[in-house]
Amino acid sequence: HRDEYLSSLHNVDKTGRYEHWLNFFLQCVGKQLNETQELVESIYGLYDATKSRFRLTKSPYLLPFIDFLFLSPIFTLPQAQTALGSKAYLTTNRLVKLFQDANIIRDLKIRRGRAKLYAFTPLINILK
Repeated sequence: HRDEYLSSLHNVDKTGRYEHWLNFFLQCVGKQLNETQELVESIYGLYDATKSRFRLTKSPYLLPFIDFLFLSPIFTLPQAQTALGSKAYLTTNRLVKLFQDANIIRDLKIRRGRAKLYAFTPLINILK
């Protein structure tokens, strides 16, 4: 598309007629808008599905943890603990383990300092 864009833009310089370039530009904007809309809908769908999947989990930290995953799909346990405002390491660890057991979070087998890195793979897969 770059060549067509540059050619159309060059014709605007030569002829002063911008209709072809404007049409091309707006078509590209429309395509990007549709792709972005699909991406946003996929993310909202994942968010709703994730909340629904754990609806029976009794933790006041569950929804804040899900929100955190969407803000930081790659994280450490201390980062999650800080984001949740949880003073209890065990609470945060239990939520991470719950999501790991459900194959939603995976241990990246990499460390950031002394802390393990985890990935919220469903969101990362959408964003690829």
